[in-house]
Amino acid sequence: MKNFLFIPLLLFMLAVSCKKEETAAPVAVDDLTTYPGKNRAMVTFSVPAGAIRGKVFYNSGSFKEFDVAGPVQSVIVDDLSEQEHILKVVTMNAEGRVSNPKAVKAKAYGANYLGGLKPRRWKDQIDHSPTAIEIVFDPAFENETDVVVVVFTNTSGKKDSVEVSAAKNSAMLNGIDVSQPYYFYSRYKPEASAIDHFLSSNVDAKNALMFNFKKSGWKVHGVSDEVTGRSAAMAIDNNATTLWQSSMSAPKPAAQHWITIDMGTSKVIDGFNLLNSYTNEKSAKKIKVDVSQDNATWTTALEASLNISFYGKCYRFRDR
Repeated sequence: MKNFLFIPLLLFMLAVSCKKEETAAPVAVDDLTTYPGKNRAMVTFSVPAGAIRGKVFYNSGSFKEFDVAGPVQSVIVDDLSEQEHILKVVTMNAEGRVSNPKAVKAKAYGANYLGGLKPRRWKDQIDHSPTAIEIVFDPAFENETDVVVVVFTNTSGKKDSVEVSAAKNSAMLNGIDVSQPYYFYSRYKPEASAIDHFLSSNVDAKNALMFNFKKSGWKVHGVSDEVTGRSAAMAIDNNATTLWQSSMSAPKPAAQHWITIDMGTSKVIDGFNLLNSYTNEKSAKKIKVDVSQDNATWTTALEASLNISFYGKCYRFRDR
């Protein structure tokens, strides 16, 4: 009879002992914060005590596993489409017991955002020396929050670059080999907290210079003749009230007067504008325009008769 009562009591004590050894599941993570990226996002959170690993769930059942590395954990989730996502975080303890999930919204950017980015507009180039130039930009676009990056080849033959903040409108390039290509692009962040940069398309700055017709960089390389007060430089001074006048008494074959303009760099041109300030009696009757890359080999781009007018006229070059 005593043995019969003793056995149930022993079983009861064993059952109570096992139950006390069980460990509670971790509590849910806390302080979730997300940071957008390029088709990805990062989530940070506080890890509960006892958690040793976990998972971040995204899309439809996909997940990213992680091992707990400290009280605050950061996990990057890749392969996200360009939209807002719901991320759910769970942790597990050494016994495999799982916490309740904690959800947070995360945003990813991609091709649509990238397709709307523009490089800063090229405005001018200032030559400080044969190996030092300054590229001038228009003001930053409204959503351009980062920098302009200019990439070039330096005089030692190595690739180099400079960064210009969105608040500045020019980039100084020292030690540049201007015979080599140089280009720039704008670097964007969709949000200040983003973990990735997005790059606009490149602008070939050397090619852009070929479309810059600022006359302050031009020089008169040679002239057949001129009169005092109406020098050859006045033909390109951007002032409609001044002019170049050749000398009527200067000896010239077939009464030819000429002027050579050095435009500083190669240009892409298809014609020019001429403003004549004289009547038929003193104006040129014919014009010929030759172009050259080296001041040695010349190609005729235009030969035409002039119709005298006090209005400016555009003369188009023929196809070459």
